[in-house]
Amino acid sequence: MSSLGKAQYADLFAQLQTIQDELAARLDICLVLVNPRGREVTLPSGMPLACNRRECTTRHPACLKSLPDAAEPEVARCPFNLHWTAFPTALQSDEGDLYLHLGRTATPEEVEAHLPLLQQLYTLPLAVPVVARREPARAQTDADPILTAQERKVLACMAAGMTNKEIARRLCISLSTVKSHISSVFKKLGLSNRTEASVYALKNGISLEGEDA
Repeated sequence: MSSLGKAQYADLFAQLQTIQDELAARLDICLVLVNPRGREVTLPSGMPLACNRRECTTRHPACLKSLPDAAEPEVARCPFNLHWTAFPTALQSDEGDLYLHLGRTATPEEVEAHLPLLQQLYTLPLAVPVVARREPARAQTDADPILTAQERKVLACMAAGMTNKEIARRLCISLSTVKSHISSVFKKLGLSNRTEASVYALKNGISLEGEDA
């Protein structure tokens, strides 16, 4: 893949992550894109506290070990009584078609209620070139349109001097997810440590008060 192709690919997935974060927050449901082997290609959005158990954060989560093969998605239940399903999207990666994994809810009805909408959204063909969408995206007034909403919150927490464990508790996410967000923030902004991250957040007006507003 050429350098331009890689840039477009990264830009697309940054936008997909933002969309995923927004949808998860509005629908109050966990969303994540996974490859055919059940490996996450986006960071989980809206992951419930129940998924922070050691069995799911240190090993491949049981709910991602197999994906439904049925033409119509079927709601399954993980070993810890959370309900989920998955369906193929119109998106692809180097490893093949991507699936949207959704749910991790207490009841199957919560998954079923949002399934039709998400199927419509994630099976739309993304035929518009990524480059054609970049200028409007950069015209946003946010200090950092390249960061997802969750990444901005993690950056604000780092700027406030919080440890990884404190960030995990505040944002109700797993420690491994915090580390993934921090790695992504450093990579996107070209930073190498927390001091640089704090200076960047200060210069760009990113703070806990602003992100909690």
